[in-house]
Amino acid sequence: MGHLSRDLSVIAKLPAHAGLLSQIGIFFWSGASGICLLSYKVVSNFTGSDRVKQFFLISAIFTLMLGIDDAFLLHEDMFPAIGIPEKFVLLSYVLFLCFYLVKFIRVILQTEYLLLVTPLFFFGLSIFIDLLSRLRPDFFGIHDDIRLLLEDGTKLVGIVSWFIYFLHCGEHLIVRHLRKYNF
Repeated sequence: MGHLSRDLSVIAKLPAHAGLLSQIGIFFWSGASGICLLSYKVVSNFTGSDRVKQFFLISAIFTLMLGIDDAFLLHEDMFPAIGIPEKFVLLSYVLFLCFYLVKFIRVILQTEYLLLVTPLFFFGLSIFIDLLSRLRPDFFGIHDDIRLLLEDGTKLVGIVSWFIYFLHCGEHLIVRHLRKYNF
């Protein structure tokens, strides 16, 4: 039972800072999902657009799913263990992201959409570094720790940028509604 309730660093007898960047990323995934849920609730309480409601709800669910995947290594360990290849899982995320961008393009274009380019760029860069290092481990010619820091660091920048984008979207939405109703 302790494996479910105790900190991983205690169970594995690792230093407390083990997995620090990963943990910070999970906090930001959670924060972004929470912002999207709050924004969805604000839009639902006021007479907001159904498309905007859907945007925030789907954003919350997708972000939470990515955070859970990141926390529990679903695409790396759990799905492959039950016969679903990692490449299939990653491809399904990319395809869903493409669907999401197309479905909500009108809403996104009403936001500071250039802020969304940053996380997409850094997620792509992280995946590129990961794939390239698997295909050609000697390509970077650097120590594996540096390569992992590059891969995980770019992913963390992507996650924090994702959070910032939705923080900005949620703030803009809430301020607009408060002004509209003279709060």
